[in-house]
Amino acid sequence: MQPAEIIGLLLVNRNAYAELSLTPGVQSNSASGATNASNSNPNGTPNYQIGVPSTQVIVNGGIDGGVPMVSFFLDGGSNMTGIRNYGNPLPNPDALEEFRVETSNFSAQYGRMSSAVVTAVTRSGTNQFHGSLFEFVRNTGLNAIPWNATLNPPYHRNQFGGAAGGPVEHDKAFFFFSYAGLRQTVGQFLSGGVVPTALERQGDFTQSKVIPNLPGTKTKVDGTNSSPNCQVAKVGCVPSGLLDPTAANIISKYIPLSNSANNAWTGFFTGPTNQDEYLGKYDQVLGDKDYLSATYFYLNSTQNANGSTTTNLLWDINQSFSKQQNLNLSDVHTFGPTTINQAWFNFTRVAGGRVNLPQISLGDLGSDFTIQGPKALPQLTVSGYFSVGGALAGPVTATDFYSIRDLVSMTKGKHSINFGGELARDKNIIVGNLDNFGVFTFQTSAPTTTGNALGDFVTGQVNTMEQDTPYHGLLSDRHTALFVQDDYRITPRLTANLGLRWDIDVPPVESSNLTSTFVPNVQSTVVPSAPLGLLYPGDKGVPRGIVDLRWHHISPRVGVA
Repeated sequence: MQPAEIIGLLLVNRNAYAELSLTPGVQSNSASGATNASNSNPNGTPNYQIGVPSTQVIVNGGIDGGVPMVSFFLDGGSNMTGIRNYGNPLPNPDALEEFRVETSNFSAQYGRMSSAVVTAVTRSGTNQFHGSLFEFVRNTGLNAIPWNATLNPPYHRNQFGGAAGGPVEHDKAFFFFSYAGLRQTVGQFLSGGVVPTALERQGDFTQSKVIPNLPGTKTKVDGTNSSPNCQVAKVGCVPSGLLDPTAANIISKYIPLSNSANNAWTGFFTGPTNQDEYLGKYDQVLGDKDYLSATYFYLNSTQNANGSTTTNLLWDINQSFSKQQNLNLSDVHTFGPTTINQAWFNFTRVAGGRVNLPQISLGDLGSDFTIQGPKALPQLTVSGYFSVGGALAGPVTATDFYSIRDLVSMTKGKHSINFGGELARDKNIIVGNLDNFGVFTFQTSAPTTTGNALGDFVTGQVNTMEQDTPYHGLLSDRHTALFVQDDYRITPRLTANLGLRWDIDVPPVESSNLTSTFVPNVQSTVVPSAPLGLLYPGDKGVPRGIVDLRWHHISPRVGVA
């Protein structure tokens, strides 16, 4: 696609990746703005995966599940996250010169991912000054009420920015600059939560449908076992000595009063999304044989999301934050009328994570529960009443990707030959906290149940609890490839596409050897206390990268047009 097509096509969310859905064979696209498309994103909210905004695409029966099969390039350099190989965001459409998708028979210069190659090229300045300004607005007042709904959820989206380019030196040097900002607030309707009544908050269940028992008994609470917290000690009063102070703190500070029928609560969660992107490009002509280009792209994103899709009360905020940087340097050298050389150096850094706010843990609310990792409110499910929390804490991830690519293109008679190679280094860090804050359920199957899940909650009778242990990893790997491609024009109407690629992928290693493998009935000598069969780098037959280096990744390419 050329600039007129990129800008002219209806891009509701101004994301060029949405155009992937126009390609035959694309089954799923997280950037799609269509409301009926698979894995669509009609609101245009950044799709945060493993800490960073990502584009997930499935093509021609490929897989995803954290191991996608699509390569993404920006100005000749890789534009992917290293943790899961998803596509990183692109500059806004006004900054793009070309957008190309190849899903089959792509040249041997492309490897590693086998489903598709997505390539974007940014615009360059010319001998004339050109510029543009834009703002795209979507808001609640312009939207129709959704089908089968009684109200319109809050939605405010402003995308604004501009682009400018021109000469630095006529016919010799050119510049291009672009800025785009996104300010978005989306409302999520919450319903289904039943909250404690004003009496139940004080331990008074005299008006409740189910009168709780003393924990673990069949005897109804009546407030006589200690000083009563009801006006008069009677059946339904929970003795004040049985009330859990942590539960009382949670109810008073974070559980709202009812605002709907049947003691329910309904409302909206609204969270802002802010993005700012900057693109700078410089092109220089050196003599008659070299054309140099340098591009720098920077993206800063923050997003406040509701804690979990299962949360039915306002509880916590799952805040994501990320920064992306792409530096691409390229040189096109002309050896003669039939031979040119293209060389690229690429550096990509993308880092981000998420944290749950407010940073308050059970320990701050009077509990002896020990949290691991950053503070956060727990996940609570009180069966038949309400469910809150559930967003994973983290992970925080970062990727540094370095690569050098070289491509020689020549024409010899009926042969169009391309050959070259690439070297790449990928360094990744991940810090995962997950459910470190604690996951608690209260239901009447608990051994010490009161027969009322809310009664269990106010008296601290937990049915199940789980907690994740934080982990981290510092991984690095190297990649080398050589390739050759011959597009042989056998006749004016028949062309054979013949290619061969050799990839050498060094297995990733962890800086502190925090990796393991399993071999039945073998005892580790590195960690003698480990369970039988669990082995680590340094054990006999276990290299640092767990598996041996494979030298036979040969990929032939054969096509006829």
